[in-house]
Amino acid sequence: MRIDVIAMAPWDFTLYESSDGTLILKVMFSVGDYKTDVGRYFAVDHRNIDPSDIAGLKKLASRIRAHYPNMEVKEVDAPPRR
Repeated sequence: MRIDVIAMAPWDFTLYESSDGTLILKVMFSVGDYKTDVGRYFAVDHRNIDPSDIAGLKKLASRIRAHYPNMEVKEVDAPPRR
């Protein structure tokens, strides 16, 4: 599966689109005593996402971090690298 970056905010999120049209949002989390950065991936509904709305995507990423792991967005495995 091919994935392309379609939007990003460094150290916050990256929005990918797969070759089959699936949108995947990588959200950065800082975890542990030493604040290690960890990316977690979420399948997002393309009908509710505007890739050009960076402020809206930042709010979504923030909401996911605030409510993780109990949130409305499904966590998925990391997409394969090309």
